[in-house]
This record gives sequence, C-alpha cells and structure tokens, in this order.
Amino acid sequence: MRAPAVRAGRGDLRRTAIRNFVRSGIGEQVAMQLSGHLTPSVFRRYNITDDADLDVAADKLDAAAAQPVKRREARAGRIRPFRRRA
Repeated sequence: MRAPAVRAGRGDLRRTAIRNFVRSGIGEQVAMQLSGHLTPSVFRRYNITDDADLDVAADKLDAAAAQPVKRREARAGRIRPFRRRA
C-alpha cells in the first residue's frame, strides 16, 4: 500500500523555510534576503508562530528574569517572571 502523495505549493515551502530560518536564530533581515521578501510585513505573514514557539519564548524570559540584576538595572525596577497562559 502506498502513502498518499502530498502536494506542497510554493507558499507552503516558503513558509516552512522561513520558520526554519527564524527557529535556527537567523535574523529577520538575513532571512528576508534569503527568502526574497522585500518588506517586513509580507515576511511576517509567512512567519507563523504556534504554542511551542510561545513556550520557548516564555522559557527564555524566565531564564532572563533569574539572572542577577546589574546595579543600574536595579534602579529601573525589578524583573518579574513571565506568566504562562493556562
């Protein structure tokens, strides 16, 4: 028995490439040049986020909040842990 053929359009492949660029840490400007996007607004339409992306961002914010605060930053206010969605 054969697996069904999956048809991926050019937009699907482009969206996958952009997600891979962003998740691997490539900056927006470089990713735009690689994908051929001329404006940030069109690039952002292809840069889709999901719940896993938001969880990673929350973890990064929590890690930043756990770091010792420098003297100058201490005067500006205290960093509070990021609250996750239920």
